[in-house]
Amino acid sequence: MLVLEDETNQLTIDQVRSKRYIERFYSTDMPVLNIGLSDSTFWIKVSLSYPNVAPNIEMLKDWYLEVASTQLDVAELYLPDLDEKYIVQSSDVRTRHKNRSIRHINSVFPITLHLGEEITLFLKLEKSTSMRLPLTLWTPKGFIEKIAIEEFTYGLFYGSMLVLLVYNAFLYFSVRDQSYLYYVLYLGGVTIFELLEVGHGLIHIEEYFGAIDREYIVFIIWEITLASAYFGKIFMSLKETHPNLNSVLNMFLAIAIASFFVSLLFDYKISVNWAASYNSIFMPTYIGVALYLWINGSENAKYFFLAWIANVIGFLIFTGVTYQILPANALTFSATPVGIIVEAITLSFALANRIKNEQAGRIKSDRDTIEYMARYQSVFNNAREGMYEMTIKGRLLHANPSMVDLFGFETLKDLMKSNLAIANTLFEDPNQQFYELLEKGVTSNTLRLQHGNKKTVWVAHKAKIIRGGNGKKATLRELFIILHSKN
Repeated sequence: MLVLEDETNQLTIDQVRSKRYIERFYSTDMPVLNIGLSDSTFWIKVSLSYPNVAPNIEMLKDWYLEVASTQLDVAELYLPDLDEKYIVQSSDVRTRHKNRSIRHINSVFPITLHLGEEITLFLKLEKSTSMRLPLTLWTPKGFIEKIAIEEFTYGLFYGSMLVLLVYNAFLYFSVRDQSYLYYVLYLGGVTIFELLEVGHGLIHIEEYFGAIDREYIVFIIWEITLASAYFGKIFMSLKETHPNLNSVLNMFLAIAIASFFVSLLFDYKISVNWAASYNSIFMPTYIGVALYLWINGSENAKYFFLAWIANVIGFLIFTGVTYQILPANALTFSATPVGIIVEAITLSFALANRIKNEQAGRIKSDRDTIEYMARYQSVFNNAREGMYEMTIKGRLLHANPSMVDLFGFETLKDLMKSNLAIANTLFEDPNQQFYELLEKGVTSNTLRLQHGNKKTVWVAHKAKIIRGGNGKKATLRELFIILHSKN
């Protein structure tokens, strides 16, 4: 295979075949020609022969020449004809899949050779996004077998992603946890990213919705970045536990949001280069935050780190192939989808584990509260001081035995019947003491109690507002009063 780069994008087949340019073709032994991002047109020169020797016995032999790169802007095959003319076949984004010679996401050209024939053909290729060119010559049978494996593999990938997406969406609507919402948005983003980048599945979408411009992929990249960042912040409780680290991620988020909209103004190549550069900095930082939290004892961060490290490795390999740092082969091609699946499954289990831990924590909290209330009730009932609870309107809610005895009643029921009388007795200046409770949370006064023929009792009275579990002051109906008898 010989390659010629046309930086002018204007060379014709006759010019390429001329002596001036034929000598500029260079040879490559790489199984996959990794061009990366380029504005040039590339010409590929390939020589084929069907020798008249055993086991070749068919007079005509059919082949499929596959350029395994999706959505090429230009993919033209020049086959030699009579009088040194060339027949041109096209299989690129200018032609709908259903109108191509071979209906496939890649550019595939049918070729027929006669027994003993040798031909030289040329391929003209252009792509505005990253271009990798695995070039394979298939027999029809081999191509069908390859498609069967390929479609099964990608069907398994998309099916798995769809199941995970629906499952986590159902959990979001069930528990209303925001982390699930951002995780669903992330899963949707990476699935669409793979659809546009790898291309498998676009044929079926094109039938119902028309062709999808692959340049939308830059906006999908930013959507993935934003959804994953918000998910991580909530999942690892950064705002509550590490506000400084949360501020760092907020800075990255602000840049990502701005980049999403600024990408509308710039050329696709500039936008995708910036997105790749940004994520090459953001992703390691993101993983570093998760690792730091894991080291400091966060169980959620542990699962988050283990899940994301697989995904980040896949995306870094993809970036390395795009910039021609890493070779383009089957291993590097599969790194991104494999990383996505590993990450998605791990995070789904991590989210389920998080919900389980939170439920266990709430159950323990409820159990502790019940135990505390049981201990409090015991103290309340057996205290020597009088204790009671009253609403702001003066209605007695509860009182302990000492309180009943202090006011000279036989039973709690009798005390409860004297609601307003008790309230008027307890507070010397109700209005003034009410404002004291609002401002200071506490008020006190001395009472003189006398019941029937019994002796007079002086009582130190103190009312206090108890704070609620949310840290705010409780309502006045939650007043607890401690009464001390004086001689």
